[in-house]
Amino acid sequence: VQTYEGARLPQEEVAVIKSNYWGHLTGGVIVREIDGKDVGFNPGDVHVLPGMHTVKIRVTHSYGYLGTIMASGTVNLSAEAGHTYMVDGRIHRFGEYVWIWIVDEETGEVVAGMKP
Repeated sequence: VQTYEGARLPQEEVAVIKSNYWGHLTGGVIVREIDGKDVGFNPGDVHVLPGMHTVKIRVTHSYGYLGTIMASGTVNLSAEAGHTYMVDGRIHRFGEYVWIWIVDEETGEVVAGMKP
């Protein structure tokens, strides 16, 4: 999904934010919005221009017969051109605690949010 107007730019001129979707039965961590704009249910790779972006992330976890828990949160990402980022998150104790973060895939560093 391209979040900027105009022609698609080369990968080295944009940043890519990836969802971490495990499947409809188990859930996952997906990008829902970039800067307040909906990017679809499971957008896969989201291409953004370099700079500061507000990223809304949804975490879904299935507890089998006990049901499914969903939680959303927003983090601010300073995206760098040529970098690829992966969203991640955890729900603990049936939604009592929720953590959402973004990792730079090249460095493994958490660049936005907080990891438990």
